[in-house]
Amino acid sequence: MNYLNYFFFLILLTTVSCSEKKQKPEETLGVQTNEEKNLNIDEVLVTFETTGSEITGYGYTVMVDNRILINQPTIPGQSGNKGFDTKEKASKVAQLVIDKIKNNQMPPSVSKKELDSLDILSVE
Repeated sequence: MNYLNYFFFLILLTTVSCSEKKQKPEETLGVQTNEEKNLNIDEVLVTFETTGSEITGYGYTVMVDNRILINQPTIPGQSGNKGFDTKEKASKVAQLVIDKIKNNQMPPSVSKKELDSLDILSVE
């Protein structure tokens, strides 16, 4: 009888130790909750800096309170891995993205039409 109790104790111990703590999807995937997504834009600093070079092409990084929100090394919405021809073009698009963030347009995607209106796709 003592062995039978010991056997059941081992089964119970194994079952308890192997059971996983159930996590919320947000904890598992690192997804932000709605409270975290809704930024009060008046209380945060949104900035950008251009990245890259003439050889590799230029991109931009958008930061919110000095934390990277968007790292865009290529021209958004375009196929391939081509960066912007100039820092000025990268800056124009980064500023457009910041304006969208400040106007709560999330995600701040950039269309081909917007790129055309900023003369980003034209060859110099």
